[in-house]
Amino acid sequence: MEFPHGLATPPSSGHRHGGSSTEAIPGMAEFYHREPHREGAPAPLCYLPCQLYAVKSSDRLARDWQTILRPKVLSALDEYDVQPRSILPIHQRDVPSSPVRGGETILISAPSSSNKDNNWFRAVTDMRQFFESVCWTDLIVEISDREEMYLNTWAIRRGEPIVEHWPNIRELLLQQLKVNEAAVLESVSVFRRGKSEERTKCPFTIVLTAPEVYGLMIIQNQIRRALDSNGYDQIGLEIVRGRVVRNAIVDIDPFCTDNYQLAVGMGASIGYINNEESGTLGGYISLRHPSGRRIQLGLTCYHVVRPGIAEQNKKACDENGIGAASAIGRAVTLTQPSKTDHNDIEKARGDYIESINEGLEDLKSSREQMEMKIMFGKRSESQAQPIRSAIEREEARKSILEELVSSSKKFFEQVSIFGHVFAASGFRRSGNHQIDWALISVDERRWLVNPTVPTHDTRGRSLVPLNTLSKPIRPVALEDRVWKRGRTTGFTRGIVSQLKTDVFLDGIASGQASTEWAIVDERGKRNLFSEKGDSGSMVISPNGKLVGLLIGGCEALGFTYMTPYATLVEDIERETGGTVELD
Repeated sequence: MEFPHGLATPPSSGHRHGGSSTEAIPGMAEFYHREPHREGAPAPLCYLPCQLYAVKSSDRLARDWQTILRPKVLSALDEYDVQPRSILPIHQRDVPSSPVRGGETILISAPSSSNKDNNWFRAVTDMRQFFESVCWTDLIVEISDREEMYLNTWAIRRGEPIVEHWPNIRELLLQQLKVNEAAVLESVSVFRRGKSEERTKCPFTIVLTAPEVYGLMIIQNQIRRALDSNGYDQIGLEIVRGRVVRNAIVDIDPFCTDNYQLAVGMGASIGYINNEESGTLGGYISLRHPSGRRIQLGLTCYHVVRPGIAEQNKKACDENGIGAASAIGRAVTLTQPSKTDHNDIEKARGDYIESINEGLEDLKSSREQMEMKIMFGKRSESQAQPIRSAIEREEARKSILEELVSSSKKFFEQVSIFGHVFAASGFRRSGNHQIDWALISVDERRWLVNPTVPTHDTRGRSLVPLNTLSKPIRPVALEDRVWKRGRTTGFTRGIVSQLKTDVFLDGIASGQASTEWAIVDERGKRNLFSEKGDSGSMVISPNGKLVGLLIGGCEALGFTYMTPYATLVEDIERETGGTVELD
């Protein structure tokens, strides 16, 4: 495969990225976790990106850290020349939608260059054996160089040399994967990947994602040999530990009132009334019945409403969907905001009020001391004014939050019902695409015309304002720049990559791979176009055309999957018998 002059070719070691593996720790009944630039025990370490929680003063880890654990950690790192950048005792957890892993962790940041002669393995083993001896059997040790793990990801552009060769490369990959049917892969993608800020200096890289990549080293080596023997030795190959995700729970600003408006616009939080998950209301469409009757409906993903389906009906609905105006759909009641987001907002506001109260106690104590000094002539009235003003400001903030707590609780109890499911796709295929949509019969009090998109996104970048949302006049174009408004990340923008991603949500052996449009940040950064909880967002073009429906993504790599408009509408019309219209 020949590349034109000026496109970077990775060095021989640069494109042979390692996968993950485990091995037994000598003398211990546990396994060791290895992946590129990250090692630790006991295995498995949690997925990245993960959630970090501070260690509280009442935790055992806080009590034992300075006197028992820290000296051993420092001595082991020094003995094996690990050269730490930082050492952080922390609670580390997988994101809520993943299997719960992690826990109390000694998180050590170190340069990968210090991992010579198996140094990280020996240091971790030494620490783990000591922790066992002092009754810290579950304490996790992780050494990682996350600066090396996070690469820029660039979309493939029209006319690049890999575009012409991709059909042959893809067929070669799928042949290798079919031979290894036990492989648990979730997606196969191709992007430019690297640390460079210049897109053309990042090599073309095939990326395989898997929830667990233990045992996949053999497959990776087989694919590498197949690529090399067919002249594709300049193409990088990565196996990344990550999941194709559909939903999750995130933090929300406690002062935000957007989720408590009667009329609900695109990007709002929705969820099943008795479930802990949340998703996004993409916006609204109209469905015209052959009789001429027109129904206004909300649009989201099937997996967002699926938790509300009775267990005995889920398998049939997954396979066949939910028929228009069926009893199964009417039984799935949705709220806005979702129950989870409402509970999270209430908790965040309660925590904030508690912190304000603690601050007020300190301020009032300072005021009393100041007033005592004023009484004895040691301070003037003007010197007390800053403290009194601070108390007034904090009491005003507390009053606002208390009012918000009361009003949002009343809102959720009285008017949070958003509607019920009118029809849904289930998890099916249409052509080569995953189908994952749901239509919502919305309470007429809460329906809103698709609103104008603001002129700036969440990062302050200029957007073209929209007055109306409309049908695209052509199919999604390669390299289209697109935007979305989601429940988690709000307004973001990205670019549709030239080459689709193969997604194996049902496993390779099922033969049910779908090919999905992938959207990445247009600057190649790890600024995610979407995060968990954004499922159901409408993906729109700068001139207000509905391009598709956001159905999921892979946080480990920072890209998003989208079902194109034409496929979405064709399936909705076939399943409901109506005609989709946009206002």
